[in-house]
Parts: sequence; structure tokens; C-alpha cells
Amino acid sequence: MVGSSGVMSVAWFLLVLMILGAASLDAAAHKPIAIGETRATRDEAVRVVDIDVSQVIYTEITPELPQSWLFVETDGAFDLYVSVGVPRIERLSGFRPALAVIGPGLPDIELPETVEVPDGAGAVLLRTSAIDEPDVFYEPVTGTGSWILLRQTVRLPHAGRYDVVAFSLPEGETGETLSGKLWMAIGVREKFGLRDILSLPRTMREVRAFHESPPRVSVSGWMRIAVLAAVIGIAVWALVRKG
Repeated sequence: MVGSSGVMSVAWFLLVLMILGAASLDAAAHKPIAIGETRATRDEAVRVVDIDVSQVIYTEITPELPQSWLFVETDGAFDLYVSVGVPRIERLSGFRPALAVIGPGLPDIELPETVEVPDGAGAVLLRTSAIDEPDVFYEPVTGTGSWILLRQTVRLPHAGRYDVVAFSLPEGETGETLSGKLWMAIGVREKFGLRDILSLPRTMREVRAFHESPPRVSVSGWMRIAVLAAVIGIAVWALVRKG
């Protein structure tokens, strides 16, 4: 008969497998840090820590809230990987938001006057308007699709704060500013903790709502939930026997 310590070891082994599976089943997964929020000014920007970790913000820009901000802080020079996509919704098929990275040591370029650039800072402007056929991306855990418009690494030359802001550039002669949903992500290293696993059902529900998809849990999502339930059940059972 397996003792309680053996059962606990099995439980932890299953938990490790589940966490590893979270990355292996979806190699392009980003860890959501904000879903459906629009931080419209630099002062409201979402702070992102562990900036080498793959993390994503799902947001929306509108005429009332024309920008969405996040920021990172570095201890020195750093290569920041950024990507931008839009949900695969027909009305967004032509939506091409721009991204600017703003901070010390970056080039002195002109951005729209509505985009705040602190004194002494420069910027890198990343346009997506020339993208005619974006990459199609399917995220199997949430069962959602996106068009990926941009993947790029930006060299952050100094220590300090760097802002990343999504916005729309004027289109055509009308000067019309487009609006719509988008996600912006940073980092490449996959890292999922127990809290991420526990919040998986809620995350899937919120991400699907953002993509305007009906509620459901994907097959891989159900597998992870089932494994999690088994792990918790075994751990509780082992603790009860030990007590």
C-alpha cells in the first residue's frame, strides 16, 4: 500500500506535469495580465514585471479611449519582444493599430501629439498598416483565433521605465482614426504557476468573451481542469489520512 508521503509525491508529480502541459500544449501561450481593460493614459499604464515572460493584455481602443498603455522597468539594456494581434472577428479584419515603445535612449522621432512622450525620452514606432495578410493564430486552450500583425524585438538601451502604447494612426485623407479590440504581448519565456492553473476556467471564459465567442471550455482545458481536480482530491485525501 502506498503511504501518505507517496501519495503526496504522486500529487506533486501530477501537478508538475499539468503545469508543464500548460506550456507544451500551447507553445505560443501568453499569460493574461489584463482582460478587457483600457489604460488610456501613461499614468494609468499597466505595470508588467518579469518582462522576459510571455504575457498579454487584451484591450480596446475607441474614440473616447484612443490609447492603451503598459510599462516595464529594466535594470539595464534589454531586448524587449513585443507582438500585436486582433481577434479574428470580421469587422476587425482591416483594423491596423500602431504600437510605440517610449523611453530613454530611443530615437527622437515624431509621434502623434496626443501620445505623451516624457522629457528626454525617445520612441520606436511600429506600424501595422502595411500588413495585407496577417498570420492566423489559433489558441487551443481558449479556442479563440487571432490575426497576428506584428512580432518584433526592440532594444531598450538603458535602465529605467519604458512605455508601450497601442493607438490608431490616421487613415487616408479623411484623417479617420480606427478603433477596435486588440491584444499586445511581451516576452517569450513560458511561465505558469499554480495561481494561473487555478484561474484557468475564469481566464478562458473572459478571453472567449473578449473574442466574442460563445462560452465553452476546450478539450485541452477540460483535461487540465480534470487533472487539477484529481491533484486536489489526492492531496486532500492524503492530508486527511495523515491527520
